Amino acid sequence: YKNFEGSSHLKIAEWIKRSNFKKVLDLGCAGGFLGKALDSDWKGELTGVDADQLWTGSEGLKIYKEILWSDLDLDRIDSLFKEEKFEIVVVLDILEHLKKPEELIKGIKRIIKPNGYLMVSLPNNNFLPVLIIRTLFPKLRWSRGPLDATHLHFYDINSAKKLLESSGFRIKKVDVTSVPLPIISNLFASGSILYPLYLLSLVVSKIIPHYFGYQVLLFAELDSQNV
Repeated sequence: YKNFEGSSHLKIAEWIKRSNFKKVLDLGCAGGFLGKALDSDWKGELTGVDADQLWTGSEGLKIYKEILWSDLDLDRIDSLFKEEKFEIVVVLDILEHLKKPEELIKGIKRIIKPNGYLMVSLPNNNFLPVLIIRTLFPKLRWSRGPLDATHLHFYDINSAKKLLESSGFRIKKVDVTSVPLPIISNLFASGSILYPLYLLSLVVSKIIPHYFGYQVLLFAELDSQNV
């Protein structure tokens, strides 16, 4: 859970609150991190889907109206929600793990309301340190981060936009996050000695997002002409 300035969880939660969305589907909800970010000052209905039942009983899931334990590579999302329609579907760091992410996006189109929205976060494969490592060691994989060994697809800002646009969505907003340094070390947490360096990394990621954005965040609207 990324509970610090500029994190993906807080950014997505702020978009939801600012847009006044009340009926939200969180795909890949894990331990309810989006629910934690929305907190008690958001009055809406949150539904979650995740494949890993080890998250069952997590504190963050208590805010959710319903949790469905389902593998998005095996179960069609529109078969899980045949009647229900959502204002927005949130897919955080999930598409890169799926065999056919386009199929999930097509299914999402069937379960959102007309002119509904989709929020997506993806690791930025062009984040400069990752780009250098990929160039020098193309087969190198790690246990987490942009080079996570479980990633089946790799996206940068342009290819992430193309993924959604080719599936019938119009991009409304593009944003990025910086490296989550406060997770890496408490020295980068708010009030700590290296916190100014984290704030600097936020500024740099805004100025040069293609190479210093760690995650790509996309806010997209369903194109009703392509439903």
